[in-house]
Amino acid sequence: MRTCPDPPVFCGMSGRTEAPAPPHTPAAADTRDAGPLAADISRGVFWLLSLTWGLPMTLAGSLTAAVIRLMGVRPHREGYCFYFALGEHWGGLSMGPFIFTDRSPTLRIRDHEHGHSIQNCRLGLLMPFAVNIPSAARYWYREFLIRVRKRRPKRGYDDIWFERRATELGTAFFSRRDFPKKQEPTQ
Repeated sequence: MRTCPDPPVFCGMSGRTEAPAPPHTPAAADTRDAGPLAADISRGVFWLLSLTWGLPMTLAGSLTAAVIRLMGVRPHREGYCFYFALGEHWGGLSMGPFIFTDRSPTLRIRDHEHGHSIQNCRLGLLMPFAVNIPSAARYWYREFLIRVRKRRPKRGYDDIWFERRATELGTAFFSRRDFPKKQEPTQ
């Protein structure tokens, strides 16, 4: 497994060595939110918003999921989302309620991608422009710096609002729910 220079430096969502994940405790959960779009969103509200206000990303995710399903990859449920694991060392991607990660994502990556699914409920039609496109461009720029220029990005992955917020929402969501205890995958 490739690692970033000077581990444990966080070098992106590519599955390489990263800083420790925030603890899954109510104290670590973001408490600034209130109302129906907070991290404690119910399953019904999550799906209602995903299938209405967040429909563009939900449709893109369902088409991607259908293609990946035809390739023989079976999804499982995590939180409220459908989760697909494929490939190695590339991190994760969220498209509405569909999450795609490599086969050995960290808890932090899984929480983060679930946070993007909650962001889709909040931002809806704005999600591709406010989060998805900037996030993808930023991810690939960071990968370029790491792989081609052989240097670390000057800022951490969560130093921009939409990535930080996704991590906060995903971590808060799983700390407030009674889902089965997630385990780090064995290597």
